[in-house]
Amino acid sequence: MMLFSAIIIESVCAAVFWGKLDILTYNFPWAQISAHQWAGMYRPQFAGTYQVNYPPLMPTLLWPVGKLINHFGLSISAGSSLRLAISFLLIKGLGMLFQWLTAGFIYWKSKRPVWGLLLSGLILLNPSMWFNAAFWGQLDSALIFFIVVSFYYLKQERYYLASIWFALGCLTKLQFIYLVPIFGLELLSHVKWQKVLKLVGTIIGINLVGWLPFMINMKTIFLPLKVFGSGTTQYADIVENGFNFWAGALKARIWNKQLRTTDHLVGWLTYGHLNTLILVLIVLALCVWYWLVATKRVRAIGLEYVGAIYSGLIFFFTMLQHERYQLSMLAFIILLLLTSANKATLTNRDLSWYAVLTLATFINQAGFYLAVYLNMQPLRYVHLIRLGGIINTLIFLLMVGLFCFKEYRDGEKRRLA
Repeated sequence: MMLFSAIIIESVCAAVFWGKLDILTYNFPWAQISAHQWAGMYRPQFAGTYQVNYPPLMPTLLWPVGKLINHFGLSISAGSSLRLAISFLLIKGLGMLFQWLTAGFIYWKSKRPVWGLLLSGLILLNPSMWFNAAFWGQLDSALIFFIVVSFYYLKQERYYLASIWFALGCLTKLQFIYLVPIFGLELLSHVKWQKVLKLVGTIIGINLVGWLPFMINMKTIFLPLKVFGSGTTQYADIVENGFNFWAGALKARIWNKQLRTTDHLVGWLTYGHLNTLILVLIVLALCVWYWLVATKRVRAIGLEYVGAIYSGLIFFFTMLQHERYQLSMLAFIILLLLTSANKATLTNRDLSWYAVLTLATFINQAGFYLAVYLNMQPLRYVHLIRLGGIINTLIFLLMVGLFCFKEYRDGEKRRLA
């Protein structure tokens, strides 16, 4: 009953908070476009100024919402209070639904009902996910859901199920592309290469099926690359409001220049080139880690922590990171809580990671949203993001450092025992 009450309260919050940031220019018109011209939603003449820059699954899932909006002439800008509340609830419903599905999945896979209730309650009452879905109307809960489900089945060695869910995740959010290396390396570490090829083929096949109607309508097989490219060109600022290293490192006077990844650092070297190099180095470090584990030079740690740290390195040290992108770390820690609870090994460290990430992602999202909503002066906003970047980066480095130290100390104790 308590969990059901949380769902009702969240729905009420979604209906009565009428902030339009991003909803007016993305979710709402995308729902209308999907319902009106589904296969052609990537065509500029249908999308207009609200060009769809997501993979097709989320705009497709907005199709029934768009049908209701178009049929009843609903709007988030005009109408009676009741019609406005219904409109906001409908357009925010998909994000909240994936939050509820994540909580339901955690409860379903919990081996002990009490822990299942507690963990699902943590997700339903998570302030960061609440703000993202019910207040802002974003869809990042879908990213969390597909990470939790796909990597859960990967840990359970149900590789085809994991690959199917991972493929659906790739059709959901562009950020899923960051997870390809860790998913692939995990497969290579546990599965013979012949089966790996079949699993990769499954992922590619599902993505081709998902994109096919739109590629046919647009008459180009390069549509996925075009959509991915539009996302990176539309948001090309070095700092995209995420509390990361770049937000903390760049001084206000540099911020005022609005540096973009296309700007030159020295000579022919652009910030985009530097960003690519950093990303390659992070992926190479991940490959080295898996090689060290495979050759028994280091002791393996849980996939959940590997995923969280890897996602954190990308969020903190690459550019183009939005205020919501640290939520991928939270997804891996949610999976960690489930795994640890099922093994009766849940520790204060696990819970502290969950608490810190919840707080950090909530403050980052709320800080950015309120700065825009309250029309904060640019200089104050810059100082807010910079302070957040410094503190958040230092906390991340401290948490990873303490984690590595404890793993090393525990390893030494086992060696000497």
